Amino acid sequence: MTRQALYFTAPHRVEMREEPVPDPGPGEVRVAVAMTAISPGTEMLIYRGLMPRGMKADPTLPALAGTLDYPLKYGYASVGRVEAVGPGVDKAWVGRWVFAFQPHQSHYTARVEEVFLLPEGLAPEDALFLPNMETAVNFLMDGRPMIGERVVVLGQGVVGLLTTGLLARMPLEELVVVDRYEPRLAAAQRWGAHHTLLAGTEDLQGRLHDILGPPQGTGGADLVYELSGSPDALNLAIGITGFGGRIIVGSWYGEKRAAIDLGGHFHRARLRIISSQVSTIAADHLARWDKARRLGVAWRHLKDLRPGQLITHRFPATRAAAAYAHIADHPEETIQVILEWNEQLLVTRYRSPSCTPLQYSETSSPNTSSSEGTGARRTRNTPTTTGWKCGSRAGNWTPTGTWWTSLTWSANWTRWWPATGTPPSTTCPNSRDSTRASSTSRASCANPWPGR
Repeated sequence: MTRQALYFTAPHRVEMREEPVPDPGPGEVRVAVAMTAISPGTEMLIYRGLMPRGMKADPTLPALAGTLDYPLKYGYASVGRVEAVGPGVDKAWVGRWVFAFQPHQSHYTARVEEVFLLPEGLAPEDALFLPNMETAVNFLMDGRPMIGERVVVLGQGVVGLLTTGLLARMPLEELVVVDRYEPRLAAAQRWGAHHTLLAGTEDLQGRLHDILGPPQGTGGADLVYELSGSPDALNLAIGITGFGGRIIVGSWYGEKRAAIDLGGHFHRARLRIISSQVSTIAADHLARWDKARRLGVAWRHLKDLRPGQLITHRFPATRAAAAYAHIADHPEETIQVILEWNEQLLVTRYRSPSCTPLQYSETSSPNTSSSEGTGARRTRNTPTTTGWKCGSRAGNWTPTGTWWTSLTWSANWTRWWPATGTPPSTTCPNSRDSTRASSTSRASCANPWPGR
């Protein structure tokens, strides 16, 4: 059989290629992919041609063993369902939903130990955030925030928001976040940031000093995370960090360069700039931590934060070029963009707890006013058939949600499923705003994850 695979072929160019899929060998499984997540950091550096050429893509991941050169198949967040197993693999794996650190492609074959079963009760959309959640966990391990500290996070992209969500669960004196875009700051505030500041505003450093105190004596930030992807943000980090403070650099700048002031305050204040990278574990943690333990922590916090709510756009994989262009051209609109590869898998996975059977014939009008263009998930053409109606249109593309994914759909459409079998109980909660149903309500539902 063959698969569709996404390749970066030149700066600002991606294309879909057809290639064979190996049959699963001993100890292997073949997976049909439902969705993949686009990394707004690393992948966009590759998309823009700003990656260090010749560098290993990720020597710790078998699927990314090559170098950062065009043409390049990349990506590391893939969720799908096992459709075949090789000799020696329990046939119970067939039909199970799994996550893997795999590039963007419709199918893949991998060792069974390279795929991870989705935990019970976790939606595939939430599972897509596993790599970024593991990165956020690593940031906290390297930064070691303490009770009563003043912490600043520069940058509220996906990994910045996840880091903020984890920090908000700690007894900090102040948690301040900075970003260029209001929707990201709003998400940070919902997740517990004490102060949200817009980057690029007049006297930003002065406003941070007002909150944190001037960086003399015990004033200033104790800990700053630089997660903006902009190397010149290090100058702001240095300017607000107090004596003996830590600056964790989680951004990967690629080929981007900036002049950093390591003269006066940095030198006199004995500041520490620490690199944090998720491919490895810091040496002083190795006695007690390995990657499996860290990954387990990340899985647990996915259940807690339900980051699927950060998905702002969904594109069919056939429109991947439009997806990357939209991220590049409209960063103010995007947080997490995902590609959907297999509509039938999505249909099998989800049937809403509030579905109702009916005959229908509806074609939703293309959302031509939307900057992501016709064909994104805001455009939904529905055939005439018998089905279950799940969710409802709320007008003007305002958010609606379905409780089982614990997220607010940013692209509002009516979703329809084939009328096969009986839909789950209609008594389960259905969230239609940004507040997800309580864990108690979810637990009271019979079989709350149909199609698993």
